[in-house]
Amino acid sequence: MAYGNFANNEETNGNAGSGYNASYYFDSWMIGNNRYTLFDVNTPEDYLKELTTEPTNPVEFSPVLGFRLNTEPIAVEYANVLSELKSTIFPIKMGVVDYDKYFPAALESLKAARLDKVVAEYEKQFKAWQAEQQK
Repeated sequence: MAYGNFANNEETNGNAGSGYNASYYFDSWMIGNNRYTLFDVNTPEDYLKELTTEPTNPVEFSPVLGFRLNTEPIAVEYANVLSELKSTIFPIKMGVVDYDKYFPAALESLKAARLDKVVAEYEKQFKAWQAEQQK
């Protein structure tokens, strides 16, 4: 589908540009599935093999996959910390303000917004979730 509706296109000969129709076109990288990608007839075989061969190494999942923080017990503090992050940390992160000059005050404002309580609740919930996963 990235290069047109080939069921209705008699001129498809393996070239990615054949049958191009702007109403169907989007870049191949947007598809995310090599099975739907057309390659130029001059594409080297070793490159095609690399892209289309399933990996043999096992997938390692993150040990935190599936954990989700319940913010209800810390709703006010969590909202305050997010607000402080946006107003004090993001400008530092983006380089809008000087790190050395503004970070100490930003850290103090996060602590005033009860960052320590948010972190403690996160650790508590995460440890309980980990213990449940071990069963």
